[in-house]
Amino acid sequence: MAAFIFSSTAVAQTQPDSLSTVAERIRVNSPALRTNLAWAGTATPNLGFEFPVGQHFTLAVDGGYKPWPRWLAWDNDIENPLKWRHMAVESVLRWYPKENYRGFVLGSGLVWSHYNIASITAPWGLYPELATYRLQGDFYGLNLTLGWSWWLTRHLRLSLEAGAAAGYRKAARYDCPRCGAEVGTSEGYKTLPKLDVSVAYHLFSAKHSGK
Repeated sequence: MAAFIFSSTAVAQTQPDSLSTVAERIRVNSPALRTNLAWAGTATPNLGFEFPVGQHFTLAVDGGYKPWPRWLAWDNDIENPLKWRHMAVESVLRWYPKENYRGFVLGSGLVWSHYNIASITAPWGLYPELATYRLQGDFYGLNLTLGWSWWLTRHLRLSLEAGAAAGYRKAARYDCPRCGAEVGTSEGYKTLPKLDVSVAYHLFSAKHSGK
């Protein structure tokens, strides 16, 4: 009887993982292509790549570029003083306490942005210079976010994160949206809100013969 129990236990311990377990293990260790819909909401095309660097950590590199001055790429109204062109690159290390890509997530990383902005009225009276001058310069900062991540399908995932980026910015100041002489510089430390509403597609294949 003891021999039978030992034999059964040994067989159970050597049984291969179920197909669903194997597929899940592959999924949580897979890289992903991602796009931030919040960036897209500012008419900024963007693309990112996220990959695991441990059982509970991932590293992502995201980049976005908005070459046109207004919300629509085909808006060529030269009478419109609004101008918002920018590019940004950021790297984010994310911690998932439960497992990669699922549940609560805490992120932190570096961000750099080059911008050319004029005639924009920010809400709550923030950044009053943007309504009066054209600013062209760079921002270097550190961001911190927290949020949640859900699997939508076998390959698709949605993540919502919010936080802030704090850092140093320096820009040339002009008195005209498209022309005019430089009238000084604008520099100092700034804190900017950060919102990440990302859809990710995971690159993996978990095909099995079923044997």
